[in-house]
Amino acid sequence: MLNVSAVSLRLDNKPILQNISFSLQSGEFIGIIGPNGAGKSSLLRLLCNQYIADSGAVLLKNVPVQQYSAAKLARTVAVVSQNSPPLFSLTVHQVAAMGLLPRKSWFELNNSEDDECINQALQKVGLEHKTTQQVDTLSGGELQRLYIARALVQQPAILLLDEPTNHLDVKFQHQILQLVRDLGIPALACLHDLNLAAMYCDKLLLLDQGVQCAFGPADQVLTEALLQPVFGMSCHTYLHPQLQKLQLTFLPDVGGNRC
Repeated sequence: MLNVSAVSLRLDNKPILQNISFSLQSGEFIGIIGPNGAGKSSLLRLLCNQYIADSGAVLLKNVPVQQYSAAKLARTVAVVSQNSPPLFSLTVHQVAAMGLLPRKSWFELNNSEDDECINQALQKVGLEHKTTQQVDTLSGGELQRLYIARALVQQPAILLLDEPTNHLDVKFQHQILQLVRDLGIPALACLHDLNLAAMYCDKLLLLDQGVQCAFGPADQVLTEALLQPVFGMSCHTYLHPQLQKLQLTFLPDVGGNRC
């Protein structure tokens, strides 16, 4: 679905990403992890053609992403941003319907199939009972689910999420990531919580200062040898006895060399 090969990016003559390579397969959920300033959000922007790589290639369904028109790209990739603009005086249904815009011409009215697509998306995120509710009355978790519903209405081939659990309570963090995983749409998400990333993602991409430190399953990426130099803290990893998922605990700062 997506292949990133030896991609590098500079902004204002400053290296942001260096020699990044990975692939996203059908049905996979990849977590992009790393400390602040690692280049996670910049990588997402590059993948949806907001930034242009200085070298390397980004292939979306075997076609260079730069060859996609804005309309075709919007029909192929849906983005759930970290900071979405406020949406006042709109209902849940109206916000979800915004996902139709890439597939509609100017002044084209919604039809019964469009309404069914919106209703199915809201049902998938558990908001079908709030279609007429004003968005400014939703909780943080409900609002994030609504943004995902809007992305689903686009009927994308790939879903990109920038810190989808940011500022959410623990329950909603799990709820959002379980939802993304259950959708079955190939997805990439920037995540700060490494334990959540290990629990829900099929693979992890570890970045540090724009450099790719590791890519693969959680047990290959979330190792003490890799994480200590990246985060500047020692850590202990273990297999959770009930979840059977790799989990970790950070310990006091010990410094260390960065990768």
